[in-house]
Amino acid sequence: GTDAIYRDFASENRRRIASLTVSEVRQMADEGQFPPGSMGPKVEAAVTFLASGGQASVVCSPPKLVDAFQGQAGTQIVAD
Repeated sequence: GTDAIYRDFASENRRRIASLTVSEVRQMADEGQFPPGSMGPKVEAAVTFLASGGQASVVCSPPKLVDAFQGQAGTQIVAD
């Protein structure tokens, strides 16, 4: 339902994040940036993929997939 990961998603000051490391994702989770029913499951799946040997993961909406792989949309998550 969203095109990327945003900091402060539920506020007027939300900011799209182009890329994050796993450590940054975990820090955001600890800050409560991914409340239940929001990006939590998507972010958790991306981190699990990377922990299993994946090199990068992208969170985006399906129509933006090609743009996301080119770094022009979505949020790329990479291992530390």
